[in-house]
Amino acid sequence: MAQTAVIDAAAIIASQNKIDHFCVVEGAVKIGAENTIAPGCIIRGDRTKIGDKNALLAGVKIGYGPKDIGDPFYKGGIEIGNGNFFGEGTIINCGEADKFRGDITRVGNRLFCMGMVSIAHNCQIGFSEHLEPAEGVDYDTIISTGSRLAGFTTVKLGANLGLNTICHQFSWIGEGAMVGAGTTIVRDVPPFAKVVKSRICGFNQRTLQRYCGMSSAEDFAIIGQVMKLIAGLPAAPKPLSDDATEVEKATYAKLSDKLAEVQGLILDAKAGSQSEPLLKALLVINNFITSPRNGRSIMKYKE
Repeated sequence: MAQTAVIDAAAIIASQNKIDHFCVVEGAVKIGAENTIAPGCIIRGDRTKIGDKNALLAGVKIGYGPKDIGDPFYKGGIEIGNGNFFGEGTIINCGEADKFRGDITRVGNRLFCMGMVSIAHNCQIGFSEHLEPAEGVDYDTIISTGSRLAGFTTVKLGANLGLNTICHQFSWIGEGAMVGAGTTIVRDVPPFAKVVKSRICGFNQRTLQRYCGMSSAEDFAIIGQVMKLIAGLPAAPKPLSDDATEVEKATYAKLSDKLAEVQGLILDAKAGSQSEPLLKALLVINNFITSPRNGRSIMKYKE
């Protein structure tokens, strides 16, 4: 630990950490083992937890308030896993209070986050209920330089956000999706989708191979059809009430028809008429389209 580093007596720091000059650790921060913390980093907050073997380059700031005009000094939590990389000047804000989503900003394991990235309050980065981390790679999820993630953004395991990606609050980017540089995300991105200029333009063959083991041209063709099928769909609605409007009924019917087609493909795969990698990918996509997510519709397809 460098002599010029300032460490709060309340902080709990495991062994074998390298904390460089002019770093500040403020409050009852918990830091695991074998982290590398470069000069000028600030880590603060009584509810900030950082795991093992993370790299924080110069000027990373973790734990300041949620930047919400309602309560910008709320002392929410931050939980960061293991084996992550945070480039120079990256900022991660703590969570704000939300009765449905909690008050913790979370980063999983093996995120490669380039320089000058902003991760706002309550973001959830690098998790998946259906996919395991890939073998043979150091990092699963990538957020490129200059990207900005507004509050409550979700970026699932294996997604790749290009340079200067801008995510509107409550955006949802599915597993293995590839987002092109300079994209503004205002609608949700399906798992394995490829996005350019705020439109789906295909699928990410590399992540389908990496996380599902897909290699068949026939399987890839089906995923391509599914991307066009689900593009533009609304988030999964609640069951219709007796006094539902005609618009609500039409929206529900449209979604139900599309879901039936996707779920028909899943049943075929489960019956053995489709491959195991295709079934795995379809289950991830089905979970995405049947989830209410944060209430956003799916991005449209670029024809």
